[in-house]
Order: sequence, then structure tokens, then C-alpha cells
Amino acid sequence: MCESEEAGDAAPVACSLSAAGLSDRDERWRQLGSRAGVSVSRAASGLTLVFEHRAGVTEELTDLVRLEGECCAFAQWHLDSTDDGQLILQITARDEQAVQAVHDMQDAFAAALARAHPAAR
Repeated sequence: MCESEEAGDAAPVACSLSAAGLSDRDERWRQLGSRAGVSVSRAASGLTLVFEHRAGVTEELTDLVRLEGECCAFAQWHLDSTDDGQLILQITARDEQAVQAVHDMQDAFAAALARAHPAAR
């Protein structure tokens, strides 16, 4: 991620995880994506990830959202569920640099989801 900081009240556009912490976090996302990932799509202000509502998925997503909110505070992480039983994670940002950082996460999320759905990406 970028390590620059916007003027004003904006959070630094940076991830505060160490290399080892980032590797562990990436593995958690890959495991979750391969188990319950459905899709990842780009939106104007960030990304939308969809997961199947399976045993343990809500708990894992809730924990990951909490952790990501701590290390990547420049983005807003919002988890919701749909009537048809899917879990929707929206990752958004407000300024151009932060939105780009969120968009840069798309390939990693898509790779994690591709393990569950090899034809999807």
C-alpha cells in the first residue's frame, strides 16, 4: 500500500501490518475466499465482496473487518447480509488516493475467490 498521508483529517493511506502480519492476514483472506467467496467487483468508491453465508463465515468476516479497520483505517469496512443469505462486504474510501489503494486490493481478493470459483474473476 501507499505510505503517503493526505492533509487534514484523512487517515494515512497505508497498511500498518508488518510483513509477517500481512502474510498471515492474506492467508486468512485466501482461506475464507476459497471456502465461501462468491465475487469481488469494483465500485466508484471501492470494492464489493460477496460471500456465501456458511458456518463460521460471519464470525471470520466480522473479525477480519475489525482487524482491517485497525490496520487500514483510510478505508471504511462495512459488512451486511442479504435476504438470500449472502454476506456483502463493502470497502470504501473517500479521497482519490484512498480509493486507488482500495482498488489495488482487488487482485488479491479476486485471487482468493478464484480458489473457490476457478472460472470467476
